[in-house]
Amino acid sequence: ARFLRRRRRRFRRDVPVRPAPSLAQRLCRALQELGPTFVLLGRYLGTRMDHLPLDLCQELSCLPEGPAAMPFEEVSAILVEELGRPLAELFAKIDPTPQHCTWLEQVHRARTPDGHQVLVAVPNRVVRSRWQKEWPMLRELARLVEARPLPGLRERAGDLVQDFGEAVRQE
Repeated sequence: ARFLRRRRRRFRRDVPVRPAPSLAQRLCRALQELGPTFVLLGRYLGTRMDHLPLDLCQELSCLPEGPAAMPFEEVSAILVEELGRPLAELFAKIDPTPQHCTWLEQVHRARTPDGHQVLVAVPNRVVRSRWQKEWPMLRELARLVEARPLPGLRERAGDLVQDFGEAVRQE
């Protein structure tokens, strides 16, 4: 018993005490676990300093900007399907490495057959299909939040979600 007490005291001294994560940190972790639609929502809410507490907005601004890039084979298939012609007819050259990736699309540099430099935005179909399925869930979540308001929320949750939906549609 004496040995166990001594070991326990020693163990307690060696273990650093970590502070509990804040509400904002827990929210960010939950949004990331829920997937791209919710990360997009978090990033949008992070820009709404006029309606949400500053510490929450700062934490939300740390959410990832976009997912890993789609493979170029998938990009090629999407372009051929959407534009209805082979890539060789559409572009003299297209860079297989994306210039920019967001949750909704990735952008590739390309050159048209007549020599013009263009940017080609390719939609991320996985994220868009999830968006279509999860949009009703977001509206329901806003309804639940309005029934029991969050501290510091200075606008109706339904209005924020509606504004977010408009912002995503415009992109």
